[in-house]
Amino acid sequence: RETALTALRAYGISVQNESYNHTNRPHWKLVHDASVRGGVEVVSPVLHGEQGLEEARAVADVLSDAGARVNRSCGFHVHFDASDLSVDDVKTIMRRYAAHETEIDALMPPSRRGAGNLYCNTLTRLPFDRLMRASSIQDMARIMGSRYYKVNLQAFQRHGTIEFRQHSGTTCFTKMRNWVLFLHKLVTFATRGQVPVA
Repeated sequence: RETALTALRAYGISVQNESYNHTNRPHWKLVHDASVRGGVEVVSPVLHGEQGLEEARAVADVLSDAGARVNRSCGFHVHFDASDLSVDDVKTIMRRYAAHETEIDALMPPSRRGAGNLYCNTLTRLPFDRLMRASSIQDMARIMGSRYYKVNLQAFQRHGTIEFRQHSGTTCFTKMRNWVLFLHKLVTFATRGQVPVA
């Protein structure tokens, strides 16, 4: 932790060492997470657009240069603001992710595929008929009953977001950027009724 804090602060990143919490902060934070073996979780503040991606790049590069490493217990979780989404938008996101889960799995290491990880479980284990009949996002989250799916709607209750939990932990910004942009397109196409152009 001290090495990460020192390196990030030396670069000018606002970062704090905190106990485990789910509170949004205006700064980056390093927190203990029982699911991460031998390390800490790095949590960003809310990031926006290209400026947010550039800030994530700086943090990833600084941590990598300081010797940060990931192992199989690490995940890269991405939240998208869902405050303007309707329940039908969220249903579309869930349907499309589930329909293409096998293809998305192919982008991931074996530890993040199918039902192989307790912290990002397959959507095929969900009662989709009940989910698709839900009348609100909150109802969908209750039906899911857990945050430990590749797409987590429990985050909507606490943060007003949809959390994508599938990607493996990484300090490689190229992987981060590609995943964030993929998810952005998934959410955008699902909520605007657009079809991607090849």
